[in-house]
Amino acid sequence: MERRKIIISLLLVLSLLISYSFTNSYAENENNYTNVLIDGQEHSLRKIPIIINGQAVNLASPAFLYKQNTMVSINFIEKELNAQVKWNKKDNTIIMKSEDAEIVFIIDSHDVYINGKKSRIPSNIVPLKLADDFRIVAPLKYVSEVLGHRVEADRDIVAIHITTKNGENKEKNNQVGINKANEIKMEKINGKDAIVIYNSKTPSTNIMKLKNPNRIVVDILNSTISNGQEAVYDYNLGVIKRVRTSQFNPSSLYNLDDKVVRVVLDVKEGVSDPKVDIINEGNKIIIYPSTYSEKKPETPPSSYPINHTIFLDAGHGGKDPGALGNGIKEKDIALAVALNTGEILKKHNIDVKYSRTTDIYVSLSDRANMANNSNADAFLAFHCNSFNGNFKGIETYSYPGSAKGAVLAKCIHDSLIENGVYTTNRGTRTANFAVLRETKMPATLIEMGFIDNPQDDKILKNKQDYLAEAIAEGILKFLDSN
Repeated sequence: MERRKIIISLLLVLSLLISYSFTNSYAENENNYTNVLIDGQEHSLRKIPIIINGQAVNLASPAFLYKQNTMVSINFIEKELNAQVKWNKKDNTIIMKSEDAEIVFIIDSHDVYINGKKSRIPSNIVPLKLADDFRIVAPLKYVSEVLGHRVEADRDIVAIHITTKNGENKEKNNQVGINKANEIKMEKINGKDAIVIYNSKTPSTNIMKLKNPNRIVVDILNSTISNGQEAVYDYNLGVIKRVRTSQFNPSSLYNLDDKVVRVVLDVKEGVSDPKVDIINEGNKIIIYPSTYSEKKPETPPSSYPINHTIFLDAGHGGKDPGALGNGIKEKDIALAVALNTGEILKKHNIDVKYSRTTDIYVSLSDRANMANNSNADAFLAFHCNSFNGNFKGIETYSYPGSAKGAVLAKCIHDSLIENGVYTTNRGTRTANFAVLRETKMPATLIEMGFIDNPQDDKILKNKQDYLAEAIAEGILKFLDSN
């Protein structure tokens, strides 16, 4: 009897540890869950967004995660994956037909017939189930792949991305007639100094002015960079100090499958309202920057009173290197970007406090205490992700239930997306991280990329200034909104 009590106690402790680990890493809003009746038991299951050919799908009945399998209604498979689906209630079978395959499933069985040949659904995959006593749900990844579609899941199965066979062909067809941004040069045109962007076709553009720091963005639509490489041009011309080009990852401005080349004209310090004429002439985009006096104001202009304080927390440090990858350490990247961000904020008359400014170890509780004692208006922790080299992108966290923390996270995350300083948009999330939980002010934690991913590695190594500029801009937007 005593032994049984010990075992039960151990199981309870293990259950609590597992629950805490999950909550600490991947805490979600309650709205992200759905109640589903399976095998006579009600489960609260996490909803899973579905993205097909780059477009989010509006689901009549939510997809959900059940035993690490994303399950969807068979109506979804019929509607979105263009399969003919028939439910034979007499023998409890589901028949799915596509152009290339016919699959016969048996509800609650791992037996399956593919093109007439008997097979077995792998044991780690849940078979088709009757949910809520009226709908059939199926394992999305397994069914999609048997039907010939490509399926990818984010880390922790945050979302499922499906590329259909037709979607692949459509993407290839969309490449036909696409513009290529070939090169950028400084030239004299009609006696005026100009920056010229040469294209393979007549370009269509979207032009924006952005602040903090001041810059002008020229998005070249339906376009790719000819050599596929990002570039920085130190063209010191008029109000422009530098030109940057990259293949922009579409955000809320565009559809996910749009091809956009982003050209950023960085404006010189001290220029509050840069004047630039941008003309499309044939296959060329001609940029005429206005002239600029090099004389700088004695006092940097600022719209923020000195009583604004921001606390910047560079993650890890000292004996704790954080994540490792590609010859770099998370603690070094976090510190470099935090210090750069602080310097930008100081130019806007903001008092900046740090958890560390050198390579020292600071405990999580000390970080929170330092922030609380600083009476800061906002707290930001800098971190990098790591996960077997196959995942990439940025994600920004706030503490569950913190409304202002969520606003801060969104301001910073949106600024990073808007500035194109990322590979994949992994969204804003909530988590029970100690520095978010124990701080009294609005707080956020930014994962600036996966340190072990080659694409993110380039950003973390070579674009620390751009990361800092985008993060500082997000903080300033937050201060403007509060």
